[in-house]
Amino acid sequence: MALGRYRGLTPNCIVIIRDLNPAEGGSQNTFMRILGISAFYHDSAAAIIGDGQIVAAAQEERFTRRKHDARFPENAIRYCLDEAGAELSEIDFVAFYDKPYLKFERLIKTYLAF
Repeated sequence: MALGRYRGLTPNCIVIIRDLNPAEGGSQNTFMRILGISAFYHDSAAAIIGDGQIVAAAQEERFTRRKHDARFPENAIRYCLDEAGAELSEIDFVAFYDKPYLKFERLIKTYLAF
C-alpha cells in the first residue's frame, strides 16, 4: 500500500490514502477508477472518476437531508459505487480532499475567538 501526496492536480489538496494494485486486490484492467472523498468540514461528498471522466458524484446531504452535512459521506460513496457499477475492490485509488494549512488557520482563529 502506498501512502503519500499527489501533487499533479492541485498542490497540497489531494492526498492519496490508499493505492490498490492488482497484487493487493485492486482492479486488474487498464480502466483506472479513483474514488474522491471530501468530509469533516461542510458539504461532505464523494465522486468516482473513471479514466479521467466523472462517472458519479453526490453530496451526503442529499441522502441524509441534513444541510451542510459534514459527516463521512458513506451514503454518497455507496451511491457513486452503484452508479459506476463498481465494487470497492475495483477502485484503484482513494483520494481525500484536505488543505492542511487552511484547516490549521481555521482552528487557530476559532480557539483565539474564545
